[in-house]
Amino acid sequence: MTDKHTEDTSESHLFVGDSVGRIHVWNIQDYAVRGPETRPPPLLCVWRGHTKAISALEVVNSSQTIVTTSADRNVRLWKWDGSYIGTFGQPVRWNLNDPSTFQSPMLPFDVLIDPLSIPEVLPEETSDNLEATEGLSRECSIILDPWGRTMEAADREDHPRSSLEKTTEVCYVIAYLFAFS
Repeated sequence: MTDKHTEDTSESHLFVGDSVGRIHVWNIQDYAVRGPETRPPPLLCVWRGHTKAISALEVVNSSQTIVTTSADRNVRLWKWDGSYIGTFGQPVRWNLNDPSTFQSPMLPFDVLIDPLSIPEVLPEETSDNLEATEGLSRECSIILDPWGRTMEAADREDHPRSSLEKTTEVCYVIAYLFAFS
């Protein structure tokens, strides 16, 4: 039996920002406690929050929020379930104590129109890969990229980027973990 208090802290979650602007949240509450694991921990949710690599990610336990910064020059605030609160500097203000002021269920406009956010149509022979999304938790308010595209597939997209940007994106994988038990 798990303690509710422990379940709701960052000590039980792994937060990762990747090179294409996605935020991943895993449940690591009881992961690898008794030694090495053969399977990854349960993925709670993943969503695209930026159009370029996430350069920093900060977890705020008290409000269960995540602050992300990116090479796209935006700083954004999210709930742990992927609910979009807002972008710093936006004209509409938000209040962490009033969810009606959050931008969710909308996503940032630049993310919505970015070519990497548009799902690709899978050929018939690879449509079985949709099973990979069945393990995603319903705790997440939004799951972008449910088609399970890999980083390589995203990199093949016709998305003009300089070689410096590509190198920078590969280098920026930020994992934030408060504690190992």
